[in-house]
Amino acid sequence: MRIVLLLFASSLIVSSCLQVQAQKENSEKSNISQNTYWDDGLAEINRYALDQVRYGESRQGDLVQIFVTEDFLINKQVKNESYTSKNSTRVLKRIETRQFNTGLYQYNMFSSAFTPMDQVRYPHSLKVSCSSQEWCGTTYSQLNRTKDSYRHTIHSYFENEADGETLIKDAISEEELFTRIRLNPASLPQGEFNLIPSQMLSRFLHLDPKSIKSQASLTPYSGSDFDGDKLMSYTIDSKELNRTLEIVYESSAPYTIVGWTDAYSSYFDKDKRKSIARLTHQSKEAYWRLNQNSDEIKRQDLGLD
Repeated sequence: MRIVLLLFASSLIVSSCLQVQAQKENSEKSNISQNTYWDDGLAEINRYALDQVRYGESRQGDLVQIFVTEDFLINKQVKNESYTSKNSTRVLKRIETRQFNTGLYQYNMFSSAFTPMDQVRYPHSLKVSCSSQEWCGTTYSQLNRTKDSYRHTIHSYFENEADGETLIKDAISEEELFTRIRLNPASLPQGEFNLIPSQMLSRFLHLDPKSIKSQASLTPYSGSDFDGDKLMSYTIDSKELNRTLEIVYESSAPYTIVGWTDAYSSYFDKDKRKSIARLTHQSKEAYWRLNQNSDEIKRQDLGLD
């Protein structure tokens, strides 16, 4: 009897190991397919039609997401330009710009995230930055990865924020979720986890720099805000903010993000309203070379003019 039990236990261990190995191989295959897509030396430019809720009303605007790979210095956490240091890794860089008007005056918001392609050695984004410019003033915030935390710094026009530095432990930045989708959706956190809300949302809600307990789920998309076949929905609920963020993407590589909805309580009247970004144009370009006046026609091709 004891021998039978030992054999049974051994078979369970072997089965479990095989399952883990299979999951690892599937994850690696997914990453390999993504690396092929991203290693062509071009940037992927995505233009979204933006319905941004601000001051209790929906504002129409433009949102641009740019994904491109580059070499990144781990210690300095800046682009590797001189190649004099070997302490460098390849990252998928995500740039996001938002422009919309609130009555007379305009908002210009910019964020960047730098997520290593090698998620085994570097499982979290190394850096996230965000700037917000509007007619009241300017705010700049930044997350820098340390061993197990993010160091958050802020420089703000607003008195209650001003200049500050905070350490946020054991959390994932919201900006990283977008790069994780593009690299390997299987790596997305599910269930309960600690989320650092996006730096842009923090501007809208004037949030303290901290993580928020959130619940995440990954399911086939069944909503009506976006069109497409075999779409997936990554949904995050943050009760503390009365917020639901849903990111919708194509289920096969390169996992194009077709849009997202973001519903949360207003900073001003606490009513919950929903902002939406819908993909309208996509192109792969070496945009840094397209800087002549004659290249402005490319903006029309992307629906930006």
